[in-house]
Amino acid sequence: MTASPTTAGSPAASAPRDRSAVAGPKRRVADLYFGAMALLILGTVFLGFARSYYLAGIYHTHLPNLLIHVHAVVFSAWIVLFCVQTALVARRNISLHRALGFAGAGLAVAMVGLGIAAATDSLARGFAPREFPFGPLGFYSVPIFGITTFAVLIFFGIYLRSNGSAHKRLVLLATIALTSAAIDRWPVAFIHQEHFMSNVIRDLMVLSIVVFDFSTIRRLHRATLLGGLFVMAMGQITVPIGSTAAWQKIASSVLHVWANLR
Repeated sequence: MTASPTTAGSPAASAPRDRSAVAGPKRRVADLYFGAMALLILGTVFLGFARSYYLAGIYHTHLPNLLIHVHAVVFSAWIVLFCVQTALVARRNISLHRALGFAGAGLAVAMVGLGIAAATDSLARGFAPREFPFGPLGFYSVPIFGITTFAVLIFFGIYLRSNGSAHKRLVLLATIALTSAAIDRWPVAFIHQEHFMSNVIRDLMVLSIVVFDFSTIRRLHRATLLGGLFVMAMGQITVPIGSTAAWQKIASSVLHVWANLR
């Protein structure tokens, strides 16, 4: 029997199968990478806030007020949702992933408001790490710039939700931007000796996306490039801006308004 032009030996027949053969391993690598990053972020947050929140009963620590407790619950919910959403994508349960995405969008909005409120409450209590050189007014820039970075990236992540490759990178970058506060609280000596170490560790997480891109698509994805540069740039300018008289005047004005609202 003579083979027809569309038998297995022809390019037309083999091309779809070849694309599938290539796409399969790439999808598995992506599932492994994003799953590993979700678990890494979960572990980072738990380690950072174990003493002050998750294991507070064991260490006999107490949150200062209800606002900080609500803030901790909502931010923890985001990390859990991020892990669940990553698992749903790996299991190809896209319909449930999209349904939960609406809840995630609402949660993100709440996080921005609560993040600003919690940062301002900490400023009112005069909080700043011992190693931070510019006091509470200067330190106020750290959580404010962090939540701003999250807000910008998650906005574009939601806006580009129909573009799966950009969406998942932007949501990951937005979540990475939240990890600095947890890293600062790791019970590791060198973290507390240098106030910039949390930025270094966070930026290594960002660079892992660069490695993932070159390992899978052989180029730097645009979302990784722009989003990664944004995370790193915001991290670099935070403390210098916080040290300026202009910023400290702004922080003082916010503190005055906050005091009048209470």
